[in-house]
Amino acid sequence: MREETEVIAHVEPDLLAARDEAHEIEPEERSGPRLVVTVSPDAAEPFGEVILTASIEADELPEDTKGEVVFLDDQGNERGRAALTDRLDPQPFTARLECMAPERPGKHVWTARLESEDLECDEVSFTVTIAPHPISVTIWDMPPAIEQGRSFPMKVGLRCPCGCNAQGWTFRLLDSDGSEILAGQVGDEPWPGTASLYYACLDVAAPDTAGSHRWTVVAEPPEGSDVPHAERRLSIVLNVMRQPEVSLRIRARDAKTGEPVAGAKVVAHPYRTRTGEDGEALLHLPKGTYTVFVSRSPYFAFKSQGEISEDMTLTAELHEDRALTDAELWA
Repeated sequence: MREETEVIAHVEPDLLAARDEAHEIEPEERSGPRLVVTVSPDAAEPFGEVILTASIEADELPEDTKGEVVFLDDQGNERGRAALTDRLDPQPFTARLECMAPERPGKHVWTARLESEDLECDEVSFTVTIAPHPISVTIWDMPPAIEQGRSFPMKVGLRCPCGCNAQGWTFRLLDSDGSEILAGQVGDEPWPGTASLYYACLDVAAPDTAGSHRWTVVAEPPEGSDVPHAERRLSIVLNVMRQPEVSLRIRARDAKTGEPVAGAKVVAHPYRTRTGEDGEALLHLPKGTYTVFVSRSPYFAFKSQGEISEDMTLTAELHEDRALTDAELWA
């Protein structure tokens, strides 16, 4: 017994060496087709589009390899399947699937599995990253031209496109230098006719200097939300004008009948308004040179350019925009 034990002890190093050699060869023996998945984009929007591309990496594949790749989400649910392209395709032996991204932000570990009678591949796990929910910012009811030093109205609306309740969410208004003008929050009721656009009505002091001013509305991620949201910044441009010095009255008339044209759009950039039932509109302007447009379907637009240095009335005769008759075409 003792001698046998000594003999075994003597042989054991050779056995270990042989075993180590076998381990070195094993990876090569087991090397074979491997499934590789790429995900685009790197971080998808919730409910956005995710493109999954699975390809087979191998030293050599049968030319007639066929099969399809099944994609499973982190709950084990099938998100879709796609057939492998053939060897003549620009991207041979590749499966591509376009699917909807999950709602919840964060990293999701999905799985891809090849189903083929021609070859075998191990399942592969990959990560689908979903960005925080976006915040949609809407600005409206701002006048196109704002008098310097005066206050003006504006409405700020916030909502989550993914359906989160935006009630009471906060925002900040920053001037051109990034300084805070005010901080506010939207109310408890959505804007009439909408289900999720919560809003605030503001009265804001205009800059003291005339010109173009770029302000920023910053929608802040809601505190205490179960779902992460991303901060959103929206730039707005204020056209701040000198205080009015003259009045321009517009009289819109049908060129053929002389009747008033109601609802015509009047623009003396950046000022704009519409004519009333009497076909008239009034603009208060600083002195200067303006191009005035008056338009309304079914008429050709009226255009007049010149200097306005005192109160004046401008009559815009609007001609009907109609198809020409054969007689007029060949006259």
